[in-house]
Amino acid sequence: MEGFHSGQPVAALTIRGGYAEYATAQAILTFPLDSAEGAVDMEQAAAFPAVAPTAYDLLANAARMRPGDSVLVHAASGGVGIAAGQIARALGASLVLGTASSESKAAYARQFGYDHVFLTTDFEQAVMEITAGRGVDIALDARGEPTRSQNLTVLAPFGRLIVFGDAGNNPEQPISPSNLWKANKGVIGYSITSLSQTAPQLVAETVQHVLRLMAQGALKIDVSSVLPLEQAAEAHRSIEARTNLGKLLLKV
Repeated sequence: MEGFHSGQPVAALTIRGGYAEYATAQAILTFPLDSAEGAVDMEQAAAFPAVAPTAYDLLANAARMRPGDSVLVHAASGGVGIAAGQIARALGASLVLGTASSESKAAYARQFGYDHVFLTTDFEQAVMEITAGRGVDIALDARGEPTRSQNLTVLAPFGRLIVFGDAGNNPEQPISPSNLWKANKGVIGYSITSLSQTAPQLVAETVQHVLRLMAQGALKIDVSSVLPLEQAAEAHRSIEARTNLGKLLLKV
């Protein structure tokens, strides 16, 4: 295969079918780890898909982030959250804010590029106070309602809310287009799963940016636990209970 050789360390974005001793992946979504910018070790390589490419795309491509923008990231202690805080900083954010569901998770998230991390229950007031009433340019939300609608109240003029999940699984609240244009705000959706199927070349370009940041030391995924493949069910239970911090890995 062009661009690869036997025994070369690689990482791949499989989306499905990765829980195995052997897996197949599209060549376009398979990436050498020994690039000219520097090597990425295997543990970091296993941890970065799909959280780091998602975080980069949310900021750089969906939100069209510019240097000087202010950013709010919900679930800052999760896999996407710890990547997004660092990537926002690397892309030149002037202010990086996060939310977490507990004080312990907030303290953990502050290690990863955040200026402030607030409890989710009172983030609206905290964000408006820290921005002197202006609000933020970008908000990243995978929690769903009621957080999703609350984000619209803390967006600055021309602010962008990026929706990429619905962890709360609560009934959705309709967002009126007329309210958006009157408020000069926007809502954009993102799914790395569908993008990898419809435009894998775009995901591949994003991964190259992410690997470059990792090789340069500007981005590190915190691996909280490594479990054998046989304990995959335990890993899922931890994620479903929302007790994990950072990224869980399965080792084959």
